[in-house]
Amino acid sequence: MTDTGTTRSAPATRTATRGARTVRPSLLAFAGLGLAVLAEAGSIGLLGLSGWFISSCAIAGGATFSAFSYIAPSGGVRSFALLRIAAGYGERLTEHSVVLQRLGALRLRFFTDAASRPAGRIRPLRDGELLDRAMSDTEALSRTLITVTSPIVVFLVTGAAATAIAVIASPAAGVVLGIAWAVSPLLARARVSRVVADSTVRAQITGELVTALDAWPELASLGAADHLAKRATVLLDRLESRERRTSRYDERRSLALTLFSAVTLAVIAAAGALVDHAGAANLTLVLLLGIGTLALPGRLAAALDARADAHRAEKRLAATMGSEDAPLPAIQVEVGPEGLALTGYRLPADSLRSTDRTISAALGPGETLVVTGVSGSGKTTFLDALSAALPGHGVISSRIDDHLFTGTIADNLRLGRPAATDDELASLLSELLLDRAGITLSTPVGVGGRPLSGGEQTRIRLARALAARPGVLLVDEPTAGLDAETSAVVLHTLRHRLHVDSILVLALHTVTPEARIALGWWCDVITFD
Repeated sequence: MTDTGTTRSAPATRTATRGARTVRPSLLAFAGLGLAVLAEAGSIGLLGLSGWFISSCAIAGGATFSAFSYIAPSGGVRSFALLRIAAGYGERLTEHSVVLQRLGALRLRFFTDAASRPAGRIRPLRDGELLDRAMSDTEALSRTLITVTSPIVVFLVTGAAATAIAVIASPAAGVVLGIAWAVSPLLARARVSRVVADSTVRAQITGELVTALDAWPELASLGAADHLAKRATVLLDRLESRERRTSRYDERRSLALTLFSAVTLAVIAAAGALVDHAGAANLTLVLLLGIGTLALPGRLAAALDARADAHRAEKRLAATMGSEDAPLPAIQVEVGPEGLALTGYRLPADSLRSTDRTISAALGPGETLVVTGVSGSGKTTFLDALSAALPGHGVISSRIDDHLFTGTIADNLRLGRPAATDDELASLLSELLLDRAGITLSTPVGVGGRPLSGGEQTRIRLARALAARPGVLLVDEPTAGLDAETSAVVLHTLRHRLHVDSILVLALHTVTPEARIALGWWCDVITFD
């Protein structure tokens, strides 16, 4: 695919449009938090007032004369019920709107940052396991308003309000409820035997399965299918074990919170009856307020767990995006009618070489440069640095893209040059020997398409790059996984299918005599040793 330089798109929009009005996500978030508090207040208020109302009606019914009026409290019960329903609906509407906006913004920023890097610097993101984990982590971060912030705010605001009302109705019982409410976060934060079902294991399993599906013909032919099945089974067993341990921990913590609530309610009842001598209606009100308030620590515990998970997700995302952010080695590029001059590229001393070494090369129109060396010698990094430097000099260059998209072969090839004719593309397939494998322009690939071997995928990507007709073509290991005959054909096609003035830069593990012949009359070789 054509590389036209490193660009960074504009920041994701910070507003959400609803009809003709524009609302900032921050305002929606505050509105959602307010509605969440109102919904919980309506729920607890409905519970407490209903109990007080029923008790008061029972007391009034047993008295010979009573001035009790049911109109105001019955209206209050109805108001709390409507408030709970309306505020709960509004809360979900606003908070989920914010979550969707934030999820879109996070993923847009993630892929924008990835796209802004030079070709080859985002190779870790091409790994299915890593990409799956990144998508899960962005989703976890986007949901913190619902999973973390809202439960904490609801716990603080409604718990304090319910405690204040309980103190008014029965001071001693209200104080007991207040103490229990203040202490409950310590129990919610308990981490005894806490084991998180690691999302890394889940992402690793997904990556293993995706890789297995893509490479199944090769795995089956090499007899590696059983090995892969055993490996996947081990990972599944590990994930299941962690999830069981996490479930047992959650059950123990839930039981502890339930016992804590039961003991607290018993103490509230005793304090209200023995210390305050509160009436039945007021005592019922305080007990029901206590039941509603003491249900909040369970949600707080889940929120604290979600906050810890979000923190881990944030660290993983930062590590993912920062893992390849080291600056590329400097390289000076001069472009003119006489060709391309590369100077100042330094191979630093490392385990492969004892001293620094500076690489320079001059390539005329139509010439080829091959960099070769053992794995880890710096060939790919050199191509990365050159790919990043070329667009700044107005050179249209192409770097082989690893991905094949769902569709037909023709769809994928025309990503290189949409105006390419069927005859041109069919000729490319023939010259790269893909027609021998029964691959045509109409062959479907991707989901539900024809399985492709590693060598076939490489040649299709090469055909797409050749269709783009770049001024400079950079290719990393184009013959990996190919036999000697096919390798020679591929190298010959790469050189002779390019425009006569186009420059070809290759990274090869070794340069055989057959490769030199296939690449033509001028081929400069630099060994990274």
